[in-house]
Amino acid sequence: MDVRAAAPMPGLLLIWASAAIYSAWIILSARLSGERQDRLGSDAPAAATPVGDAAVTTAVMMTATAAVFALGSLVSGHSLDPRAIPGAAWPLLVGVGFVASFLAIQTFYAGTRRIGAARAALLSTVEPVVIVALAWLVLDQRLAPIQLAGAALIIVGVVIAQTAPRPRGAPEPATPLEAEL
Repeated sequence: MDVRAAAPMPGLLLIWASAAIYSAWIILSARLSGERQDRLGSDAPAAATPVGDAAVTTAVMMTATAAVFALGSLVSGHSLDPRAIPGAAWPLLVGVGFVASFLAIQTFYAGTRRIGAARAALLSTVEPVVIVALAWLVLDQRLAPIQLAGAALIIVGVVIAQTAPRPRGAPEPATPLEAEL
């Protein structure tokens, strides 16, 4: 595949939709954990967290994701028949479901409760850098200089955003990031 070819618009729209859904998910998880402008989820009283259990929230989100995939398969005409999946693939699918989905979401929720949704979302922007590094290490994929520059810009942007002095009149965060480290 020629990586220099223009990306197809449906693919770009799906990626942008993913970002919007992920953003809503972060905000929803923060609200469900009791985060408000004046406090983080970890500071919320127990009564303020009606669905504070991250495992329950994750199970609901993963079920919703499965429902969207099932609906998408019906609309697109593609079959999701589990019998068509080779037996050797099931342990890998379960591993992806548990490690890359459930466990990853749990750690994200735990971090969000400690540093807040806005900071957690900002710090999660280093995820593409981690993915690219793993693709290089595990899949032996090579990066073009422009891709390396993009990764460096992401890292620099996150560092600047986390360490820059706050503008005058900006509200103080519920808790400073340094206090959590």
